[in-house]
Amino acid sequence: MFLFSTVTFGRDDDRSFMEELFNAHYTRMRAFAFSLLHDGAAAEDAAQDVLLYIFEHIEKFRGLDCCTLRHLVDLILRRRCYNLLRARRVRQKHSAGSLDDPAVFPQLADSGPSVEESALLNIDAERMAQAIRRLPPDQRFAIEAKYILGFSDAEIAEELGIKKNSVRQYLTRARRGVFSLMGDENDEEG
Repeated sequence: MFLFSTVTFGRDDDRSFMEELFNAHYTRMRAFAFSLLHDGAAAEDAAQDVLLYIFEHIEKFRGLDCCTLRHLVDLILRRRCYNLLRARRVRQKHSAGSLDDPAVFPQLADSGPSVEESALLNIDAERMAQAIRRLPPDQRFAIEAKYILGFSDAEIAEELGIKKNSVRQYLTRARRGVFSLMGDENDEEG
């Protein structure tokens, strides 16, 4: 019950409700999440995320009958797992073709990158950082908030004062700006 050791309960009945929920559903939640994610740690994280979500919205869940509560727990858990799977696919899509991908460079699968490859990666990372610093402030914030700080699209939209639906297009323009600036640096060097 590590989860309950990190949560501060306002009322004793909150704690008893969450303990009952945990005892009744947690094992089943982890098994269901594992069946979707095929990763024990991710399944446990997903189950605990759902319990934390329920705790944060405990007033909405407290008066529900057991069947409705179980249905809602399953629904929230399923959505959380699908979001994790979608994020995993995006990470895999963007990492495909990198030096770390054994399908692309099987000779590097057992060993790390060579000294030359590490130097090239560091140069590229430094060039990218320089290009990001040259972006307009709003685009620089969007890139750093999304990929370094892990902000959600809604949080970025709120900070920039734009619509949530516009954030993806904004990030696309910022990424294009970075690659354009990196290309300009290549042109200046050559």
